Amino acid sequence: MAGRRAGQKSDGVAQATEVPEIAKRRGERLSAWLHEHEFKPAQFSRLSGISAAMLGNYIRGTTDIGKMGPSNITQLLDAMHVSDTWAWRFFEIPDEDRKSWRSTRPAPMGPPAEGMAHYTTHTIDSIVKGEWIISPPVLITVDPQERAGLLLAQVGKRYWLAEQDALPASAVILGQFRTAAPAVF
Repeated sequence: MAGRRAGQKSDGVAQATEVPEIAKRRGERLSAWLHEHEFKPAQFSRLSGISAAMLGNYIRGTTDIGKMGPSNITQLLDAMHVSDTWAWRFFEIPDEDRKSWRSTRPAPMGPPAEGMAHYTTHTIDSIVKGEWIISPPVLITVDPQERAGLLLAQVGKRYWLAEQDALPASAVILGQFRTAAPAVF
């Protein structure tokens, strides 16, 4: 059931308006992220450049994060130090809205470049072993259509980054390595 908030009719009479459940959920996720990263809303407002009032609206879900424009998206994601693709999953942005819900930053932190839309980004919270060792938490972007060169693979709950002949026999190849960036939770 959607939450309610007070609204105003043009004649000044108060009425209840629906807060969409998805807007409320996105706000709760942002609030939880702020708490996990020990930010008070006022601190995050100063860091991001998003006004305290607007940030409060996003957190309460009275303004939907999913309806943000590119400028506010850029400010939000820069302050969170996360990529567009990470934010799409975190804020549950549907595939059909991702062409407009994007920051103004270049790839790989911004929207995927032309021809890279099929790339996938994996959030990994364990050490990546193999030819390269990468400490967690990390975002690794791969091209799942390629099976040559340096590959990201999964064996159980562990990840490997190596050429195919150096991977364990039971490895599930996730794709050819493209980029790695620190993950911010």
